[in-house]
Amino acid sequence: MSNNLQTEDRSLSELIRELRDEATVLLRQEVAMAKTEMSEKASKLGRDIGTLVVGGAVAFLAAIFMLLAVTGGLAVMLMSVKFDLHAIWIAPLIVGVIVAVIAAAMIAKVKQSLASASLVPHKTIETLKDDKQWAQAKVL
Repeated sequence: MSNNLQTEDRSLSELIRELRDEATVLLRQEVAMAKTEMSEKASKLGRDIGTLVVGGAVAFLAAIFMLLAVTGGLAVMLMSVKFDLHAIWIAPLIVGVIVAVIAAAMIAKVKQSLASASLVPHKTIETLKDDKQWAQAKVL
């Protein structure tokens, strides 16, 4: 009888060791997957922000030249309707207000887009749930 008990104990200890080893391997794989997923998301977000910055710089340069032209044209128009010296400051003020409204709308849109970006590793979370169910099934 004691020999039979030792065989059962050994089998149980082997099962526990096997469960431990499998759980360790699984945990390492999950950590590696989480690192990979987070790295991919951070890399994409970095590229998107870089593209946004470069595009913004180019658009800024183009906007400066276009706004100078619009301001000059508006000043000439205002001078033709007898605003004379006042056209020098009224034209840039009008253009500046219009540009400020456009800039506010653009900033709000980018802010909303960045706020909705998620760095949560959804795939890893799902597989961790599956792993939990697997471990519970193994123990029971």
